[in-house]
Amino acid sequence: MISRPGTKKPLVRQNLETRVHTLVTKRTVGDARTGNILVKGDCLAGMRALEDRLMEKIQLVYADPPYNTRRKGRDYDDDMDPGKWLTMLEQRAVACRSLLKPTGWFFLHLDANGLASAKLMMDRIMGEENFTFLVTWERTPKLTFLGQGASPIVRNTEFILVYSKNRKKRTKLKRLTRDMEATRKVLRQYNLEVVRDKGRLLIEEDGPSGKPLSVFEHDNFSVKSISHDKRLACFDRLYQSTRINPSSTLQSRLAKRSRQGHLYSVRYTPDRGKRAGREIEVLLFNNRQLWPAAENAFIRHGKIFRRVDISTLWTNEEISAVGISSQGGVRLIRGKKPEELLERIILLATNPGDHVMDPFAGSGTTPAVAQKLGRKWIAFEKSDSVEKLILPRLKRVVTGQDKSGVMYRNQEYAEQCFDYIDLPGEPLPGKP
Repeated sequence: MISRPGTKKPLVRQNLETRVHTLVTKRTVGDARTGNILVKGDCLAGMRALEDRLMEKIQLVYADPPYNTRRKGRDYDDDMDPGKWLTMLEQRAVACRSLLKPTGWFFLHLDANGLASAKLMMDRIMGEENFTFLVTWERTPKLTFLGQGASPIVRNTEFILVYSKNRKKRTKLKRLTRDMEATRKVLRQYNLEVVRDKGRLLIEEDGPSGKPLSVFEHDNFSVKSISHDKRLACFDRLYQSTRINPSSTLQSRLAKRSRQGHLYSVRYTPDRGKRAGREIEVLLFNNRQLWPAAENAFIRHGKIFRRVDISTLWTNEEISAVGISSQGGVRLIRGKKPEELLERIILLATNPGDHVMDPFAGSGTTPAVAQKLGRKWIAFEKSDSVEKLILPRLKRVVTGQDKSGVMYRNQEYAEQCFDYIDLPGEPLPGKP
């Protein structure tokens, strides 16, 4: 039973239960049955009808509801009384939460119009302690035209509220990186060229607690400062000098054993931090650590780029809503999201085989990307865009014909299927 958090009171009125259980499978698209479902109808009724099948099976909910901009478009009506809009959203958010796994995540995508009231609502539904991030997405460049717009401040951002269902049981969000051209300020830190030959002497094995560790002392080497204009040419020999961490037992012990003017290389596998679980090499010289530029950077088109962790600001350079009209072979006048945006969200919060749910499918970007990434999906859409946009798009995806947007992670993901289900009946209370 879908109920409000902390109560046993049903969200859907009792006299509606028989109707909302009425599902009509119109067709199955594809060959192999995978459990993927596209529902034409209101998502609140659809979640109630699929409750037994989906209860606590969803790992990720991505909800991109109408923003209530008070405009009527050709694709959907976005003009509701603000109170009714918030009630509509609350009912559906409660239903989504009920279907989430204890480890699951809820991403709610909005613009500035409803952000403040939606944040307070989501704190009540999900629990304020489960609020994790507010992502700001710069959907377009600051200026996409010549001249000056009517507004003195360009509105080019949207927002994503990120909640876990249970902060004690939630799965960790994946560590994702993005590529940025290294600025002169960043490159200034990498000002050492280290040249060493193959001659080295193993002076220590086995680190603390018996963990694998190899320490070598090098015979012939040179460590010298270089100018900015030479950094690209000697990139594979470019290093940054950092101080020894006095709180690290390993680093302090190695520093005490090293001699001034001698170069050492240390190979080991950290069990903590962003390098945890993979073998790394760090150099020691004059009680300083030397880290290679190639650890976090690379050369592309004759320039040095660095890999950095993503932040809560997703820039237009990373993910842009400009030029996405051809993605999926469908056009939506307003509201279409780039496949790269959904790719990032799905990769952050799920693993292959997990269930992703979108209660406001729009043009079908979420199920399309979930399919390409090997996730199971459930999508709801009540408008005519189901027949006009989503069905043709997903047919191309599950038959491997969609070459736009995100690439398939595995060819088998292009050879699956989904059930297309119709949900007849009158609108539920709160439906826009």
